[in-house]
Parts: sequence; structure tokens; C-alpha cells
Amino acid sequence: MGADNFFSVSKKPRYTPIVQYQTKGRVTVTPTAGRALATVYDEDLLLFLISQLVHQMDTGGGLGSTVHFHGHTFYKFIRKTSYGGSDYQKIWEALDRLHNTLVEELDKGDLQFHWLADIGRKYKVRSDGSQYGHMFEVSVPPRLLKAIRSRKVLTYDKAYFKINSPIERWMYRFVRKSVGQGKDDRFK
Repeated sequence: MGADNFFSVSKKPRYTPIVQYQTKGRVTVTPTAGRALATVYDEDLLLFLISQLVHQMDTGGGLGSTVHFHGHTFYKFIRKTSYGGSDYQKIWEALDRLHNTLVEELDKGDLQFHWLADIGRKYKVRSDGSQYGHMFEVSVPPRLLKAIRSRKVLTYDKAYFKINSPIERWMYRFVRKSVGQGKDDRFK
């Protein structure tokens, strides 16, 4: 158990890598393709995707690597009650940061992965002819699927999404990880 942080805790875009030295080696989190690092707020999308995949597995649907979702489903998950057209663009920007953030673990072997393997969106056309992305398609990498399949994911209290401070979010995650697995300790 460590104080790992794989996300920017700044509300401003961060373009410098996060480098952590651990007893097992070094972890570097780097933005790619000119994008900023994924943030602790972008992690909400990962939590949502994990919950969708766990639900899929628990209801006998098997475990696929792709999740299709509408923006309003995500906002309902994080308990946001008011959202509009620009919020769908914010989902896309967060997916883009997750897709373009590279995590490298350098220890006895080297491992590299992006938080999301593939991302896509489908558009709807407004009455004025403008488009907006309303449906998203996301493929998660094998590393995340393996963690879900082996039930190595933790539940978060619903109040987590009300935490505004990025540092407090990191602290919550650290404490939650320290507590570890408990009875029926899965995303629902």
C-alpha cells in the first residue's frame, strides 16, 4: 500500500510528468499528444466505466472491453443534477486526457499503459444544424479488465463525488485503499 497518485491534483492543466520513486521501482505518468495529464476529476469516468463493467459481469452479461454510454448516465452516476451541452464536451475532453495519459512502471520489468484504449463519440444534430456528442464508446485496456475480472476494485462512497478539493479526493482514495477489501467490497 502506498501513496500512489496517477492523476494530476491540480485544477489547472498539468503538462509535466508525475514521477514517483517506490521500493519496487519508478512510476512515471506522462501526458502525450500535447494533451494535459488526466486529473482526479477525470478519474470519475474511470470509476463509472469500472462500475458499468462490474455490473455487466454481475448480471451475467460477461465482461467485454467496451462500454457505450450517454452523458446523462455518467452525470447521474456522479450525482450531478444540472448539466447541459457543454458538459458533454467536458466528458469528451476528460476521455481524451485519460486516453492520452501514459503510465509507465519501471521495476523488474517494464509496463506501459494508457487509462483508456480507444474512445469515440456519436453526435446528435440540433434544430439549428449544430452537432453535439451525446453517446460515447470507450474501450478499456486489458490491465483494467484483469483487475475487474479478479475483483481487485474498491467501492467508493457516493459522497466521494461531492468532494471538491482535488487534494481531499486524493486523501480519500489513499485512505480507502489503505482500508482494503471488506465484505462485498465492489462497485455497484
